[in-house]
Amino acid sequence: MSNELLLGFDLEDINMMLPARTHMASRVDMNVQRILNWLNTQKIRATFFTVGQLAIKFPSLIREIVDEGHEIACHSFSHMTLDRFNKETFKRDLDLNCEALYAAGSSAITGFRAPVFSMTEKTSWVYDVLKSSGFLYSSSVLPSTRALYCWPSFESDSPVYMNDGLLEIPMSVGRVGNLRIPFSGGIYLRVLPFLINQIMIKRRINSENPLVSYVHPYDFDPDEPHFMYPELGNSRVLNYLMYMNRHQTFNRLEKIIGFGYKTLSYREFADRKMEEKRTKHV
Repeated sequence: MSNELLLGFDLEDINMMLPARTHMASRVDMNVQRILNWLNTQKIRATFFTVGQLAIKFPSLIREIVDEGHEIACHSFSHMTLDRFNKETFKRDLDLNCEALYAAGSSAITGFRAPVFSMTEKTSWVYDVLKSSGFLYSSSVLPSTRALYCWPSFESDSPVYMNDGLLEIPMSVGRVGNLRIPFSGGIYLRVLPFLINQIMIKRRINSENPLVSYVHPYDFDPDEPHFMYPELGNSRVLNYLMYMNRHQTFNRLEKIIGFGYKTLSYREFADRKMEEKRTKHV
């Protein structure tokens, strides 16, 4: 029986992804400060999957996250989806990501998350690059059926060892009819009626898998000026959902923890799984 919550923050600055003419004042520093204050209040540690360009722009922010005892992991150098790479260009991007994070004060980077959960069957060659680069785990798969990127044929949302033993920690999904919904993160955490989240979250306690969550700095920012978000295919419906219920995000996370979940970083979970694997084969 599992009662573990893996809390991950996808640390990216949406302002960097906008056309130059639409740039606004960055709000990521302010939002991360609010997140760090909340984490300190809750006395929990989390993982920050961080874009390299952000680390270059805000090195002191990365150092503060590290000093607070949280894990820093990779989230690509410029938040580019995996289908736009080949093995060589991805390796170069990964190296740039790590260099930026190390230069900003991080250490022992062992985790990776693909932007927009763009790890699919077609891009699974990425696991070979990650493993050869010394990574321990990835959390890049959305084992769902309807999303911008997803891997419908992924067997389940259980953590599983992929190419050469690299651990994939997929997003948690709950079933509503034929749909598999990542109820514990992002838009889904904010927009679904919380009764649905609650049912799926409580059901998860009785499973063998951890509850895997993801949020962004903007998920906590109800005062952000409205604009058309990139990477949404110019969908006005999706863009509306990007702003919905941001004022409830901290509260909803607190409710999840209140159901009896113990929060830990992705690296802590991956380290334990790897140790269990080694012990099993001794």
